[in-house]
Amino acid sequence: MKLDMPFKDYIQSMVRRSNEPLTLNKLTQPFGIMSNDSESNSLLVGHILEVLMESLTANQAVDCIDVVAAAYELGHEVAGEFLDEMPYIITEMANEMGLNKLH
Repeated sequence: MKLDMPFKDYIQSMVRRSNEPLTLNKLTQPFGIMSNDSESNSLLVGHILEVLMESLTANQAVDCIDVVAAAYELGHEVAGEFLDEMPYIITEMANEMGLNKLH
């Protein structure tokens, strides 16, 4: 799992899917996170990429929260449920990466 990645790397991994119906699972897979696979009836993956391109530069870091929040902002309701679970997901990621130990 990855906490974040350069936006250019995220775009590169997602550009081939830009015309596919939006699912959270597609958005979160580059971070190594499996999530909801309910397809949107009105949004494409490319819509999320466009929203992110308005606020991020190629070398800026993007994380799973940024991506899912963009989907929620555009009206993908299941993204709200995922955002509610993010504190738990981040804690689990930190545990797996050994980032929970205090020095």
